[in-house]
Amino acid sequence: MDTLLDILNDVRLATILEDTTTRGRAKATYKLEEMSDEEDSIIKALGVKDLQNNRLKFKGVGVYN
Repeated sequence: MDTLLDILNDVRLATILEDTTTRGRAKATYKLEEMSDEEDSIIKALGVKDLQNNRLKFKGVGVYN
């Protein structure tokens, strides 16, 4: 179990901010960083490979709260 948690700890989600041509907030795109084959197979098996594209949103909860 410790090994699995160590592997999952190495999986990282990057936020890419892009300037917009209009006024307002920058557009944020989320992508998983490059992973080893082992990390990739575990993420696929858990079914969370594309979770960043359909992120869960909880009212009042954010990344930097």
